[in-house]
Amino acid sequence: MLKVKFKGEVQAYTIITLKDSSKGIMSFRGYQDYLLKLTAREIVKVIGKGHEN
Repeated sequence: MLKVKFKGEVQAYTIITLKDSSKGIMSFRGYQDYLLKLTAREIVKVIGKGHEN
């Protein structure tokens, strides 16, 4: 009896462009958090568009 194991790997990437129109004073850490939230929001949009097709 012959057993064959297959380990597949798939890699993909998406390029997301963010435009920051924030105004005011913000700490560096606060700005990082702000950009992270914007990025997460855009990733969700991209994933959602992929499931519509």
